[in-house]
Amino acid sequence: MRHILEALLFWCVWVLSRLLPRGAYLALGEALGRLLCRIDRRHREIAAANFRLAFPDASAERAAQVVAASYGFFGRYMFDLVTCYPSFPPEYLERFELDGLDCLRDAIAEGHGVLCFTGHWGGWEFQAIATGRLGHTIASIARRLDNPYLEKILVAARTSTGNLIIEKREGVRPILKALRDGHVLAILIDQNVSGEERVFVDFFGRPAATTPALGVFHLRTGAPLAGMSVQGMGSGTLSLTTDGDGLARAGLGVQATSALLATSGADTARFISAFSRSTIGRGVPAGSANAK
Repeated sequence: MRHILEALLFWCVWVLSRLLPRGAYLALGEALGRLLCRIDRRHREIAAANFRLAFPDASAERAAQVVAASYGFFGRYMFDLVTCYPSFPPEYLERFELDGLDCLRDAIAEGHGVLCFTGHWGGWEFQAIATGRLGHTIASIARRLDNPYLEKILVAARTSTGNLIIEKREGVRPILKALRDGHVLAILIDQNVSGEERVFVDFFGRPAATTPALGVFHLRTGAPLAGMSVQGMGSGTLSLTTDGDGLARAGLGVQATSALLATSGADTARFISAFSRSTIGRGVPAGSANAK
């Protein structure tokens, strides 16, 4: 029953996206996100704790402001994402300001595929869908949603511009094939990794567990690395940025974690940290000064 209700909620929002002016529709999403912040005490407190770990000098009031803004931003973002079903309209690209796309094209031209890393910051779903619309196939590693109805809807939106979805359980073969075929492999690297394969990086002065997949695949295939992010702009447009130099060419992708996400300090409201699986303060190695 829960899955059916969640699907009905999606369709209600989808209908609203067709009836309301875009500005009013997104404002409604932001308002509902902020309302959820007031109701969702558990995740609100986790987000505030994560924020204080990253910015220990910030006041409790500042943490509360950022957390509320984060809920509002992602309410707006999720509403906007609904408009991409059943497909991403070509005219949506007019909302994007592209920066560094030549770096991505140059990396693809090397013929080894590209390892694209990002986190749950800004419009991470939009960056894959929009890049696919630009003619560069993104192969995303993802876990199935628990709700089969929403999973079908999300897969339709994600693949509407020619992108591929690789399930985590499918193993290494489809990943290597995607790189051999010259596609861009997208990996979200800001979630806590609990397995023995995890590695630790410095994240705002604390050790955080993350995946070694970027480094492993880079060494195995020679695929270059590229950081990518999508940020909402005040004009209502989205800025899609690709970093093809520096970190992207360093050859040690796993160490790029803290540098990539530290940039979210400029706008922490766009970094989703309301989940305990976030790397911050989690999986501290034994013997660390930060271990508790």
